[in-house]
Amino acid sequence: MITSSEAAWLRVYVGGDDCIHGAPVYRVIVESARRLGLAGASVFPAIMSYGARRRFHDVESEYSSFQIPVIIDVIDSPERVEAAVREIAPLMSGGLLTTSPAWVERWVNPEGKWDGPGGDEKNILIHEDSTMKGDESRRRVTVYFGSADVWEGRGLGTTILEKCHSMGLAGATLSRGVMGFGHRSVIHRAHFLGLSDDLPEKIEVIDHPAACDRLVREIEGMISGGLVVVEDVRVVSRGQAGPTPGAGG
Repeated sequence: MITSSEAAWLRVYVGGDDCIHGAPVYRVIVESARRLGLAGASVFPAIMSYGARRRFHDVESEYSSFQIPVIIDVIDSPERVEAAVREIAPLMSGGLLTTSPAWVERWVNPEGKWDGPGGDEKNILIHEDSTMKGDESRRRVTVYFGSADVWEGRGLGTTILEKCHSMGLAGATLSRGVMGFGHRSVIHRAHFLGLSDDLPEKIEVIDHPAACDRLVREIEGMISGGLVVVEDVRVVSRGQAGPTPGAGG
């Protein structure tokens, strides 16, 4: 479990068909993260990509869909992430592994209580050590939860997305993973013919810091189990039309 607001974000990019000892690499990585006692891990598939071999892979192609990469998200303390990197890196014959600092605004423990900055108080502590200035300074909020989570009888993902819309945020993106585990350390995965249990989902929002901080205050009571992560980002370009991750559409 995350015990500090200072965290590290590990992202692992591997091919969906990459295997080690007959098992998919992404599954081995998730199981390794669970064995190491990390707070959680989520696997999200891409829809189109190319890599070191410069070949395009498209999820809609019957010839290359199985080669589509997956992205594994892991967030925990810097020390735990560093230990995970040492174990995961040797498993990869290709792909990419990155780490970056993150700020855990709220962590929900198995009892459904908020930990982290502010404790049981309703005020939100803001990460103030950003080096970004001017109009390019933005903040990204990423909310992790399960596809079975609900709020007032409705799916939590849809509810939060509609909340973002009603608040006038620049945009929000809801994604569903295919495998993951969270605070109960139970691995969930998608099954054949679309049957699935409680799969990982995430919502990403990029907006001005004040708007993101307001969003965190609005949704904190809606999440009974999950993770809310805040990071400062620099938006270098934004088109006039078309969706961008968490900021458009």
